Amino acid sequence: MHTPALVLAALAPGAAWLAHAALGLQVQVHSAWFWVWLLLAAPLLEEAVFRLLLQRGLHQRLLQPGSGAGRWRSEPGAGYLASGITALAFAAVHAPSHGWQAVWWLIPGLALGEIWRRGQTLWVCVALHAWFNVCLVAVSSPHISP
Repeated sequence: MHTPALVLAALAPGAAWLAHAALGLQVQVHSAWFWVWLLLAAPLLEEAVFRLLLQRGLHQRLLQPGSGAGRWRSEPGAGYLASGITALAFAAVHAPSHGWQAVWWLIPGLALGEIWRRGQTLWVCVALHAWFNVCLVAVSSPHISP
């Protein structure tokens, strides 16, 4: 089953609250279209790009002989390195809209990378991504929070 995904789903509200409480991370809902983006478009697009293209591509490239990967060429090593690089890219993509606070996107980036590394099931990553988004908006938006 997807036990790690269930654990991450259970921890997501607490992680979102911590990001908001510790650093004042804010994600505000601007319109109904924002919800469509937040729950459907962003998770589908970002997970397709980051998991299917970047993480899988990096992993395959690192496993190839002559890739210059050296000690990372083993199966677990290549998977972990590909996941880490992808998480950095995921955080960097969020930096223009969130500034230095995009460093917090390393957490879901690494978590989603590990879920992908273990099972390579895109729908699980998309569902978790949407859940992370909802949790962050729920704790940080002044229109939703008490």
